[in-house]
Amino acid sequence: MAITWVIFLYASSNYPDEHFYSHRKIRLWFAPILLAIASLAYLNFTKTFHRILALFLAIIIGYSIATNLYFNQRYLASKYGSERLLSVADTVAIINQIPVGSTLCDPAKKRRRKERGQYDYIDTFMTKRELKITNACPSGSYYIQPKFKMAIQMNDLFPIFTLVKTPPLDRPMTSLLETPEAYLYKIE
Repeated sequence: MAITWVIFLYASSNYPDEHFYSHRKIRLWFAPILLAIASLAYLNFTKTFHRILALFLAIIIGYSIATNLYFNQRYLASKYGSERLLSVADTVAIINQIPVGSTLCDPAKKRRRKERGQYDYIDTFMTKRELKITNACPSGSYYIQPKFKMAIQMNDLFPIFTLVKTPPLDRPMTSLLETPEAYLYKIE
């Protein structure tokens, strides 16, 4: 087991930085936690130095657990909390309120999304309302504005998920529908 662990640690530590992905380094990050826990079994707790070392290791492990729980809670709250992202089910419910054959404005419909946007997929395979989806946002088209969007910040270890309010589209619009996750507007 130790030889296999060393091989995995060696492989994980040699990925080039330009191809850094967190799942490739996870074995490397997990090693200190596992080795710290394993070292607690071999400490002699009658000696003062070993007690201090055990307390230090327990604090570090507790901090690691608390940090992971905090970031997991933030991620789960962004998906399932009261202030959450727009889900596919929410999008389907809103699109079903738009008249058949209407134009739906999607400013994010650029580059690769020109052919494979989220609304294209939902309308083609789920709602089948034959919407014309464009990024031009002409007058009379409909616009779905999620209340929140995900701002992903990367640090050296893992992404930090934060919800931010979606800025409004800079066009005169009439509000048609408000759900807990989004607004449906008609562009004037």
